Amino acid sequence: MISTPINETTKDLVISADKQEAKTEVKTSVTKITPKEKRKIIIMITQLQLEASTGFETYDYVTDNEIPTFTGLQCQGDMAIVPFGIDPTDFGKGNAPDAKGSVILAGVHNHTLFADGPGVKFVDNQPGLVLAKLLVEEGSTALFLHKEHTALSVGAGTYQIRQQRELAKEEQLVKD
Repeated sequence: MISTPINETTKDLVISADKQEAKTEVKTSVTKITPKEKRKIIIMITQLQLEASTGFETYDYVTDNEIPTFTGLQCQGDMAIVPFGIDPTDFGKGNAPDAKGSVILAGVHNHTLFADGPGVKFVDNQPGLVLAKLLVEEGSTALFLHKEHTALSVGAGTYQIRQQRELAKEEQLVKD
């Protein structure tokens, strides 16, 4: 898994600095965590590690940052991920993202959804500016990749995936 809760071990992720030869290597060391602590340790993945694990490539100017997981509002170019109270039963079977990613917003450069864990579902073809509904269950993470932007990591919750629009004399969609 890309980010995972760990109870009794911690893992250090190491990656080559050369983007052309990015490889992920996992080292494990044992650390005792008492039951009283009961804390959740999340391993943050970097942009290069995510690219190496998915095969998705971004432009060279996208830097190798750690990608934190958020459950609040996030934007990636012309797409916004908005926390929204949606009944999880509205997803029915829903769609799980494809192993090669599922395009949520097609354009010059696509916004592509990947799942880290089995609990990610989406329902696309929603009306208006809402492109899709997204369900991320506890213990899973939704990851959005785009050629021009650092990836987004979305934690447990329900969301609307929206296309942004510009505030101008005439309403128009943002396109990137």
